[in-house]
Amino acid sequence: MRWLLAGLAALVVTLAAIGRRRFLVVTVAGDSMRPALRPGDRLLVRRTRRVRAGQVAVLRPPPAGLFMASAGPSGLLVKRIVAVPGDRVPESCRIFGQLPECVPPGSFIMLGDNSRRSYDSRFAGLIPADLLIGVAVRPVAPVGPVGPVAPVGPVRTGGRGRVPRGSSRLASRRRSAGDYRRS
Repeated sequence: MRWLLAGLAALVVTLAAIGRRRFLVVTVAGDSMRPALRPGDRLLVRRTRRVRAGQVAVLRPPPAGLFMASAGPSGLLVKRIVAVPGDRVPESCRIFGQLPECVPPGSFIMLGDNSRRSYDSRFAGLIPADLLIGVAVRPVAPVGPVGPVAPVGPVRTGGRGRVPRGSSRLASRRRSAGDYRRS
């Protein structure tokens, strides 16, 4: 029995060490990724060098410090990859700089979802691929003293823009519509 517990403990320690090398938890700072990600949201990030257009990526800021205003407390940036090597450079990225027609090898284009509050490839140009840390796998629920805590905030709609049944907003709409009906 004792050897079984020792083996199980060794397995847990090994899996934790492997998990720490392959995964990272990052907290979003700033409004550059709204509405998809809000400040304080936590993401599970898989360390990788392979990215596809549309993925949310985590990267180190360039050494010149251009992105330090949008970097979080950890100094990491969270942005969406919009073009990888071989893809055409989007027209929205050609505002301030001369960029090639296609993204060259060893670089990519990234943008924040909230274009008004994001400093990204529209201003900085091509991003070197060696700054990439990994891609977001999924959001991580905050853990309180008892367990996961439900997020506090406005009522979220379903996938098709419907308000969930029984929500207070839906009930108040029905009441107010009924108040103005004539008998």
